Amino acid sequence: MDQPASTKTAAGSDRDRRARDPLELRGRPAAVPRDSVLATLVRDAALGIALLDADRRWLYVNTAGCRIMGAGLDDLVGREAPFVPADTAGPGEPVYPGDVRSRYVDVAVGDRGRRALAYVENGFVDGQGWRTAVMFRDVTDARQHQRQLAAFARTASSLSYARSLQQVLDRVAADALAPTGAVACAIVLIDPHTHAFRMAGTAGLPEDFLGSIERSRQRGAPMATLEAFEARRPAIRRDVQRMLEDPRYEPLHESIAEAAWTSVVAVPLVARDHGLGVLDAFYPAGHDPTEEDTAFLGVMADQVAVAVDNAQLLGDLEGKAALEERHRLARELHDSVSQALFSMSLHARAVQMAAQQSGVDPDAPVARGVAQLLELTQGALAEMRALIFQLRPEALHEEGLSAAVRKHAAAVAAREGFDVRVHTEDDRLSLDEVAEEELFRVVQEALHNCVKHAQPEHVVIRLVQAAADPGTLVVEIDDDGVGFEPSAPHPGHLGMDSMRERTERLGGRLVVESSSAGSRVRAVLPAVLHLEPPPGPTYDADSDAASVRP
Repeated sequence: MDQPASTKTAAGSDRDRRARDPLELRGRPAAVPRDSVLATLVRDAALGIALLDADRRWLYVNTAGCRIMGAGLDDLVGREAPFVPADTAGPGEPVYPGDVRSRYVDVAVGDRGRRALAYVENGFVDGQGWRTAVMFRDVTDARQHQRQLAAFARTASSLSYARSLQQVLDRVAADALAPTGAVACAIVLIDPHTHAFRMAGTAGLPEDFLGSIERSRQRGAPMATLEAFEARRPAIRRDVQRMLEDPRYEPLHESIAEAAWTSVVAVPLVARDHGLGVLDAFYPAGHDPTEEDTAFLGVMADQVAVAVDNAQLLGDLEGKAALEERHRLARELHDSVSQALFSMSLHARAVQMAAQQSGVDPDAPVARGVAQLLELTQGALAEMRALIFQLRPEALHEEGLSAAVRKHAAAVAAREGFDVRVHTEDDRLSLDEVAEEELFRVVQEALHNCVKHAQPEHVVIRLVQAAADPGTLVVEIDDDGVGFEPSAPHPGHLGMDSMRERTERLGGRLVVESSSAGSRVRAVLPAVLHLEPPPGPTYDADSDAASVRP
């Protein structure tokens, strides 16, 4: 029997209204009267509003809540809600009615990845039993912004208070992770002439990562890092896993396979219109870097570029000023005090010879006094010459670093009574004056620590180019002394800091290792050798047990 048209219209309108109104729970009691103003407010609210049963399963979710959860009402009802209950008196016991708590939870939302939700809940009892009303909102972007501000503040603090540029780079690399969703970060300084990677601050990367990308670069592998550096604009690569198919990236294959990176964002470091390096951020599967991520990395890169530029300018000024001052003092001491001591020594020797020719008894007080005066002046002259050599080693400036190290090592061995051997190139290394001075001081300080603390029988000094990169110099001092704990308080740590600062000023990295079998001080300096060195022995830093991390 046909229904009246009016009945059909009413039934159809009722079905249409149910489809539009999520408060109609398809046979379940409505949480709020359907036709009330409150129902409209709940349904159309900008916040997510939900009702949970005693087992914390969805009973109802409004339109905004469904949108936040990335699912429809029918898909949510009956499923367990992700909200962690407020603290309870015991397992499974609900909070008391009226006890309102505010919390955060991270949940996976469809293809949108993980999202951060802030929520407030309130428990109550109705005719159906225990219920929990929840209001929630997506705060992922807001929390990301807060992380970015916090990271930027930490970076500014690092730039102000860090003791060395390396500390700044390591800290900024770590601070760049959370605000952008990256799982690893590298800050690389690049030589503008050779494009060699000189230093890196890293977070979430293996210790030898910089060496791996440098070797890949030398094999001719296309690098987003170099693309960003040369173009002076960000470069994004979303096919990192395809590098596993390219033999040019072989040095990086293990790192890429283990970390499962899928994309990398490279942002250039530019200061005073000069390219200094690149900040690289690495992202896993499921996180496609956004424009906001790149923009934030750009802000961080700008701060790092200023710090790097200032550190390089300051290092150059300090190095040149110190070098000039040492040369001035050496000249003054040589032209005044040293000449005066030499003159006193000649006069004392002349008086001694005259006394002998006059038949003065050698045991007479005057003869003994003249002999003592001669001995004192000759000793003072020897000390003065040693001091002048330390201020301005003549061999360093006339014959180069290799010759100066050999002569200094021979002097230390003769004075202290232990064996010192030097392995280096036969000809002069192609270093500039500042680099020669800095590296001589590193070797000098390491030998001084051996004399003062190590009690060794043998010391080996190496000044050799790295086999993997002819422009990289490896300076290494090994001893078989008593050893020490590098991280523990130690009287020699001031010297360690000095060696580390000198190495970093040249764009390198110092590694100090020690055990009961002896100690090793190693400085690896990429791109410090400017000219092609003559044929000679090379040193494969990667074949050694200790890792090289320029």
